[in-house]
Amino acid sequence: MLGLDDKPLRLLRAVRGLDLVELPQAQECCGFGGTFAVKNADTSTAMLSDKVASILRTEAKICTGRRTRV
Repeated sequence: MLGLDDKPLRLLRAVRGLDLVELPQAQECCGFGGTFAVKNADTSTAMLSDKVASILRTEAKICTGRRTRV
């Protein structure tokens, strides 16, 4: 979409002193994009809850994200 490929991830990996923790199942949708969240609120909420729980399990202090093509 933005033509960045893996450049942001490579940049984070190059930061000295940064302990990069990649999110398990990062490719899975959070369920909160576009009109999906409105038209399928229950499903969207469940998907988002799963994503947030996964993030919390990493115990990361900061969470960054990137937009992926669907």
